[in-house]
Amino acid sequence: MTCSEFDLLIVSDEPEAAVKLHDHASGCTRCAEILAGQAELLREVETWKASTPAPPPQLEQRIMQAAAEQTQPTRQDEAQGQEQAAAPILARSEDTSLAASRAAVLIAYRDRLAFLDTTIAEIEGFLD
Repeated sequence: MTCSEFDLLIVSDEPEAAVKLHDHASGCTRCAEILAGQAELLREVETWKASTPAPPPQLEQRIMQAAAEQTQPTRQDEAQGQEQAAAPILARSEDTSLAASRAAVLIAYRDRLAFLDTTIAEIEGFLD
């Protein structure tokens, strides 16, 4: 085995590869140092894994409870936000210089938004 082949094979998890790596490293100082460094790294990782503390009891339950307690915007809040954003456009429905067909569309949109607000409030009332 050459050092280049060693470099490619060192990432293998196969037991046969480990045998070949040790055989080559027994006669090659460079590769022996690499193999020793890898072994030391693996020991350090195992030590670190063993020293990692377990999570506190009921951690998952506390996280889920905290997430449930956070206030989420309701659909009504979202609809009101959209209505506020559309308000300047819908206000143009009262503009006398606006073409009648466009004013009619804007009035229809305004009425639909009002209907949706009412419907969402009623549904949320049933759900609560």
